[in-house]
Amino acid sequence: MYRALIALVLLVTACGGGSVAPETTTGAVVSRPAPDAVVLSADLVGGCAMMGPNCSRYVVYGDGRVEGYRLGGVASELVAETTVDPGALAEFTEAVAGTDLEALRSRLPAGTCMACVDGVDTTLVIHTGDGDVTFSSAETEFDPSEPVFAALRPILDAAVAGIEIPVQTR
Repeated sequence: MYRALIALVLLVTACGGGSVAPETTTGAVVSRPAPDAVVLSADLVGGCAMMGPNCSRYVVYGDGRVEGYRLGGVASELVAETTVDPGALAEFTEAVAGTDLEALRSRLPAGTCMACVDGVDTTLVIHTGDGDVTFSSAETEFDPSEPVFAALRPILDAAVAGIEIPVQTR
């Protein structure tokens, strides 16, 4: 009887039509973002050939699609699109779902302003069902021993490798 009740609850939840779709992995039900939902965005600024608008933004969607933008001026310019590995994206969304992001922020060490010395800083916006959570590498270190940041690295690496933003000069 309990199994039938659990199955009914899962069926009703699955048909709810919200912004996430259930996915079963290793016996647990995990929320998967809708294909057109923004999962995260990352702005990479500083050290970006500053003679022109050459810093970048990567926007990652639930279906693994990534849009690459040139940052600068009033509007951002869409440059190209690529995709990231669905498994890597699933690992990231699972890590986010299993992490209290504010508690994560409180235990991270202080970051370093790399853009202040011609390096690159990352502003990461993680889009969750409960709202957006922003992390800045200038304020907090993106500690790779934390599952969220360990899972983030392959996604950002694939986005940067898959989208070339040609240098512009003014």
